[in-house]
Order: sequence, then structure tokens, then C-alpha cells
Amino acid sequence: MDIMKNKTIFGLALLVVFITSSCRRDIILPDNYSYMPFETQCLGSTLDGNVRVKAWGNGATRGDAIENAKRNALRDIIFNGVKLGTPDCQRPLTYEVNAHERYEQYFNRFFAVGGEYTQYATLDDETLTSRSKAKGNVQQNYGVVVTVKRAQLQQKLINDGIINIK
Repeated sequence: MDIMKNKTIFGLALLVVFITSSCRRDIILPDNYSYMPFETQCLGSTLDGNVRVKAWGNGATRGDAIENAKRNALRDIIFNGVKLGTPDCQRPLTYEVNAHERYEQYFNRFFAVGGEYTQYATLDDETLTSRSKAKGNVQQNYGVVVTVKRAQLQQKLINDGIINIK
């Protein structure tokens, strides 16, 4: 009798596992989907209006990934603010909803390869301790410490009519 009870309990447990595992749906992502699980982190600010952030980027080569990390740092500072780390970077430069879409041509030129963004974001230092690499199948993901000239960038956006300071 005890053996029969154990078989019944085992059978029910096996049935529950089978039913719950068959309900799972696989998520299929498009080939061009790029997921960066790493967020930009504020490391602090300097007296001259610069901020240091750890930003992540991906690309086919190490250089592409590092340039994308610089662009990501600037995008976060301009549009979103940086929520992780010290509070020096929390406020975005613009609070305008959909500013990126409204000034799309301006930002496409600004963030283009070799564009003006290079004047406002530089690698903090070239030491290996400032870089992190996340392994990927096709693209390389790098985290780098970037110095962003926040005050100069804000003044440029004011001069170009992108943001208004009241």
C-alpha cells in the first residue's frame, strides 16, 4: 500500500512539473535587437562642471563599443539623467518630452561618427582598471569611465536653441 501511495505522489509531482514547464513561452527576438543590461553609473563631478560616469556600449570591434559607450553616456546625461551612483548626474539637461525626436536632425549630426559629441565625452584614463568587458557572441560590450563636459555641453545646447534655462 505504501509503494502505491509513493507512486501516486511521484506521478502527480511529475505531472505538475510537465504542465508548468509546457506553459512557458519562448521569446524570440529579432536579429538586430541589441540588449545592454548595464546602466550608466555616475561616479562624481569636478569643480569645473565635468562629470565622470561608467557607461557601456557595444559594437563589432572594441573601438566601436567604446565610441557607443561615449554616445550612451551623453544620451543619458542629456535626456534621462543618470540614476545610479552619486547624485551629481541625476538631473537631465533637458526635461522636454521627446526632445530627441523633436530635434532629430540636430542629434543625428551631433552623434554621427566623428560628430561633435567627441568634444564633450572623453575616456577618463587608459588604464585597464577603467574598462570592463562583457562577453557576447557577435558584438563586444565594453564599460568605460567617461568624462563628460556637462557644463560646456549644456551651454552648447542653450546656444543652439535645444534647451532653455529659465
